[in-house]
Amino acid sequence: MKRLKALFNSQRTAIFILLVLNLLQLRYLGLMQMKLNEVEKKLSLIEEHLGKR
Repeated sequence: MKRLKALFNSQRTAIFILLVLNLLQLRYLGLMQMKLNEVEKKLSLIEEHLGKR
C-alpha cells in the first residue's frame, strides 16, 4: 500500500509539473503572438511609407 501511495504521489507531482510547463509555454506563445503583431504593424507602416514615394 505504501508503494502504491508513493507511485500515486509521484504521478500527481509529474502531472502538476507538466501543467505548469504547459501554462508557461502558452504564456510564451501569447507573448510571441504580441511581438508578431507589433512587427506586422511596423511592416505595414514601412510599406505605406515606401508606397507614397
